[in-house]
Amino acid sequence: SLQNLQFAIDFCGEGKITLDAVQQVLGVVDDSSYFELVETMMIPDVPKAMLLINQLMVKGKNAEQIIKGLEEHLRNLLTINACRQKVEGLGFTEEEIKRYAHQGKIAPPILVSYMLDMIIDIQRALTYNMDTQYQLENFVIKTLIERARQKPKPKKSQ
Repeated sequence: SLQNLQFAIDFCGEGKITLDAVQQVLGVVDDSSYFELVETMMIPDVPKAMLLINQLMVKGKNAEQIIKGLEEHLRNLLTINACRQKVEGLGFTEEEIKRYAHQGKIAPPILVSYMLDMIIDIQRALTYNMDTQYQLENFVIKTLIERARQKPKPKKSQ
């Protein structure tokens, strides 16, 4: 919107308007942060996932942008892997397809779908001014519980 453009112009002053500057002024999160968060949750590394969420919040990122970005990331991950990377015409670059396909190897579609359902719950909670950091931390914990529940148990030898 024009207001966002004006924010970027004011922020950059006489300098060049760059992607980093626009992301900073609008509180947008870099895509690599979402890849790192999801990967960390799949390892799983709970302390690192909590640290990543804390870093996003401390950096003053816009809570709504964090949630929307995470929703978009998970949707893209699910789409690319459900379509077996045959996503011509859906607007993905070759690099995005490779990155999402790689992450899809460690993120089962049923778990990604579960995560998307939780994101909808978080969006609902934010309309009631619930604490964003708590909601995201709870998202990590619930995802890890669901991941452990879905993981096949080793068969006992007789």
